[in-house]
Amino acid sequence: MTRQKATDRIDLGLENDYPYRGSLRKPKEGWLQKSNGRYGERMQLVVEWDIARKDGFLIRDWVGLTLSPTAAGVKSKLHRLLNALAEQSPDAEPWWDSDTLEWGYDPTDGSPAYAQLTEGLVVIFKGEKGKNDKGQSIYRITSYKSPARVKNQ
Repeated sequence: MTRQKATDRIDLGLENDYPYRGSLRKPKEGWLQKSNGRYGERMQLVVEWDIARKDGFLIRDWVGLTLSPTAAGVKSKLHRLLNALAEQSPDAEPWWDSDTLEWGYDPTDGSPAYAQLTEGLVVIFKGEKGKNDKGQSIYRITSYKSPARVKNQ
């Protein structure tokens, strides 16, 4: 069986706003990659999620390296991802080091990292199907939650 990625533009068979459990995988090109330049060239975090389907494809997601909220005041995707991976409240305020891929929650200087981005970390994500500008099918992840926080709701 050949592993496929959501970026292969096949009919993904994923549902809008349905919770999927994903296990983190490191892309072969590495965690940090240069963006395609469509919205300006910048480094970004690239992750793949294994959702344990029989056909074995991975869902790729691109995450900006900023913890700053959007202009509309929405928490950044990185902020939401780190809190979900660490089983923290969505309102928890992490710090992030893109050189070491570590993050933590103690705002004092020199505090040790809470965690480091590694394969096997698990989240629950939801997304939506759509088309890119070339008319190809895509699945865009829109939210992350901690598996522990989903069970407690």
